[in-house]
Parts: sequence; structure tokens; C-alpha cells
Amino acid sequence: MLRPWDGIGDEMEVARMRMRGLFELTEKLSMPFFCFHDRDIAPEGASLRESNRNLDEIVKLAKQLMASSPTRLLWATSNLFHHPRYMHGAATSPEPKVFAYAAAQVKKTLEVAKELGGENFVFWGGREGYETLLNTDFKRELDNMARFLRLALDYAKEIGFTGQFLIEPKLKNGGLHRGALTSTRSRAAAAIGARTSRWRTSPAWTAWPVATPPQPGCSPTAPWTSPWPSATRAGSQASTWPRGTRSTWRRW
Repeated sequence: MLRPWDGIGDEMEVARMRMRGLFELTEKLSMPFFCFHDRDIAPEGASLRESNRNLDEIVKLAKQLMASSPTRLLWATSNLFHHPRYMHGAATSPEPKVFAYAAAQVKKTLEVAKELGGENFVFWGGREGYETLLNTDFKRELDNMARFLRLALDYAKEIGFTGQFLIEPKLKNGGLHRGALTSTRSRAAAAIGARTSRWRTSPAWTAWPVATPPQPGCSPTAPWTSPWPSATRAGSQASTWPRGTRSTWRRW
């Protein structure tokens, strides 16, 4: 399929064309909502400052398009999994600088969600989790995740964002046992405290088992086949990330 932006080298021009194309599509199909990751709509820059400038420009365009369209923002989220800095997690990364960078990215996306009138804000820990309990401190990871979510909630209150916070667990997505942590994000929310009703988890995900044991004969570096036939880690993007290296990082 050929798209109008194919072959254009200017990433920001591509982002503008895609945003206009999105609203053309939603209006033709009478779609009431759209949603996005921050890096879906604007390219990542060489620094956080540049990334935020790129995002601001595209958000300004989206706001203009929304002014003449019935399409509204259902949810926004931060992409805390694609960049190599997140290879060992974001909220659960053993590197404090990565935790801080992820927090700054969520801070900006919360501001964008408020500006565009988003009804929800989604957290998906695509890189959160562990390869083996032998090289991690599961309780500390869960505590750090709870701290991260608490910071997000506090900042949402500070800026007046009243949307619902959604936690999306996804089993074994990004690592052999990552589901054991991402499927317990509701537990991290519980660690924040029961004082708020702004946290929800999707029943479609929480109905899945918390974790499944590794397949017999599965080595730390070998590809594995998911219990669901349609999903396999072999050959996927996730399989390109280094595995079993978290033990070389200083825990904090």
C-alpha cells in the first residue's frame, strides 16, 4: 500500500501528514475517538527537549483539527518500550536516569492528554519485568513501579487532569517472564493505596493467568513459543533485545 508520505525524508512533515490523514479517516468512518502513544504522533528527537518540541507542534495541529471535527481523544500513553534505553524496563529499570527519563516522558504526555481533553491515560509496561528471579529484586521492582504510578497520579492532580488511569497488563510481552510483573500492575496500583478510584485494569487482560511457567528445555537465550498459537517470540522485535543481562546492573 502506497501512502502519501512514503519517501518523504522530513519526519515532522510525515507526522503532520499522518495526523491530517488520521482525522480524514475518522470522519469518513464516523469514528468517535482516536488514541496514541506519544512517539506515534511525533518523532523522537536527539534529546528530551527536542522530543517535547516535536510533540508540541503536532499536538497544536491535532487541536486545530479537533476544533472542526467530532473526533475526540479516548486515551494517550507514553511509549516506554521502543527506545533501547528501556531495554531493562522504565519504572522498574535498575538505572535511576532511565526511571527519571520515563517519568519526564509521562509528565509531558499527561500534559498533552489534558490539553486535548483525553478521557483516559494508559500505562503499559512493555519492558517491565524480569528474565529470572536470580538476577532481580521483585519486591523492589514492584515498589519502584508503585512509586512511578504514584508520581503520575500526583502530577495529574496538580495539573487538573481528571481522566481515568488505565493499567494494561500483557502476558509475556517483551521478555520470558515479563508477564509476571506486567500482569500484576494492579498490585502495584494497590500498593499506591486504596484512596483513589482512578485506577482501572482491563478485564480482558486480568482474566488471563498471572504467569505461566517456562516451557521445558527453554534456555535463557533460546526463542520460545507462546501458549497462544498466534504469538511467538521467535523472530519478533522483542527477541533482538539482550537477555539475561540485568544482573550486571547495579540495583537501586
